[in-house]
Amino acid sequence: MQTNVIFDNKIPYGNGILVGVENKKKWLEVAVTPEALNAPESLWFCFRLKFKNRPETQNRLRLVVKYFYNSLGGLPAEKINPVTRIAKGDWQRLSAGKTVPLPDGRADAVWETDIIADSMDFAFCFPYGSQEVDGLVKKSKGYFKKDIIGVSPEGRDIVRLSNNYGDENAKLPGIYLVARQHSGETSGSWALHGFLARLAERKAQAMTVWCLPLTNIDGIEKGYYGKDNFPIDINRAWGALPMRYENLVFQRDIERWAGRSRPLLALDFHSPCGCEADGVYCFIPKNGKGTADKISSEWSEHFEKSISADFASGEFGKVANYPSRWEEPCLSYYKFMNKFYKIPALSFEFPYSRSMENILEKRNYLEIGGSMADAVLDRLKTVVKNTMVNYE
Repeated sequence: MQTNVIFDNKIPYGNGILVGVENKKKWLEVAVTPEALNAPESLWFCFRLKFKNRPETQNRLRLVVKYFYNSLGGLPAEKINPVTRIAKGDWQRLSAGKTVPLPDGRADAVWETDIIADSMDFAFCFPYGSQEVDGLVKKSKGYFKKDIIGVSPEGRDIVRLSNNYGDENAKLPGIYLVARQHSGETSGSWALHGFLARLAERKAQAMTVWCLPLTNIDGIEKGYYGKDNFPIDINRAWGALPMRYENLVFQRDIERWAGRSRPLLALDFHSPCGCEADGVYCFIPKNGKGTADKISSEWSEHFEKSISADFASGEFGKVANYPSRWEEPCLSYYKFMNKFYKIPALSFEFPYSRSMENILEKRNYLEIGGSMADAVLDRLKTVVKNTMVNYE
């Protein structure tokens, strides 16, 4: 009797298609592929495998991800460590994958693991969503408030967290943070989680912190990877007239924040290509001369010093020079904040799997984010009273 494999992509953040199953005496081979859905490139996957009538001797799984060469940095698999868990268990990293060449020049990405239960979940990286945000708010014991600032195009709540509402006298310096403009970039979410948790732990009251933790909420809930979403990517729709409804909601909230604080800093939490393993780094906006904005660069240097050398890229602060599907004036968030609010702004990238040879566990993302929060609180002691900066 052969094992019956049931593939389920309807779990939270589900994404993926079953391609094929092969039964062997001591192992199962399950071939899947990620779905691009509403984006021009795929990457994220998240699914459940159920094994029925499996003999005890069949205790190894060979997970083959097909067509990963069509994904955003899906190869080489040797630099990628997806995650797995049993029902209601903790997510654990898989060992590094193998890139298996095919006769015509294509390649499969393959991971092998033990079959430890008759139901196992797999995901590209540690999932993160509304449940984790609610847990953060609850654990903060009143430090963070959760407010709904609008409803997404598909009817989901757009949530904003804040440690205080500021006031019309705008006494405190303000920080505005966003994450998940690309819905599959969960490593950025875990770093942001660590950042916010550290603020709550230290009960930081010397600033007004507002945060959009799940900007692309529709894509997150539907398992869309979300890189360069159609009709236009959220992170490229930040023009003076926003190109997506969500961005209009965000920008009006930023206006409120700017009227109730002294804008100091804008931070964006992302993930890079799937196989990037050079460590954490950030993008810095250009000034009028086309070089890196000076004050944003100073903040970048401060953050770089705060992050362990095991996790910080050797080339930490960068100016983005990669090709974009979207042209100006379709601004990204950090460029928008730098241009219109005249404040330093940085866009951070947190690898999905590893930094150099260091595997990134959930605790590492939390540690990195916590260190970044410490860096902000430290720098606040020396920031000049007038936080509005005139840029060239």
